[in-house]
Amino acid sequence: MNETKKKKRGLPLALTIVAYALIIVVLLAVAPVLCPAVFGYQTRLVGSDQSGKVGTKGTVVYAKEVDSIQNGNLIAIDLGKDDKSVLVNYVAGEETDGIMLEGGEKVEKDVIVGKIAAKTPFIGYLCQLCFSVIGIIILVLVFLIALAMMIIANGIAKKENQKAMNQDYSS
Repeated sequence: MNETKKKKRGLPLALTIVAYALIIVVLLAVAPVLCPAVFGYQTRLVGSDQSGKVGTKGTVVYAKEVDSIQNGNLIAIDLGKDDKSVLVNYVAGEETDGIMLEGGEKVEKDVIVGKIAAKTPFIGYLCQLCFSVIGIIILVLVFLIALAMMIIANGIAKKENQKAMNQDYSS
């Protein structure tokens, strides 16, 4: 096989590899938010951590609604902001008109998002960016570019196969 045939066969392979890599990047960008939602967890960004156990701002917590909240549970409390950020604190006690938190603060039961089941540090800001209007546009564009690369690679490979078949029949 001569050198030009190797280069022409390498181009579709390279395009396909880059396209798959781009698709994997898009999937990894949305997975921390979309996958937990399938199992009933809400993904929220930590706005304030009064417990000292979750971490810094930018941490993503996965909260699940529970029927009863017990003393010592780590809970997420809705801050009422547009960015879906939460306050994280431990339950110190339950009262008829709300929940008492460690530190003496009291919150109403209707602002409690749920009990925190897991956390993922440092990816919160990336998730926020990915699910903003600009982030969604970028992710869709990257996906479309990857799709176009796969179509181009497939077209090049078909042309090369057709040329090779034509050369074999003419020989």
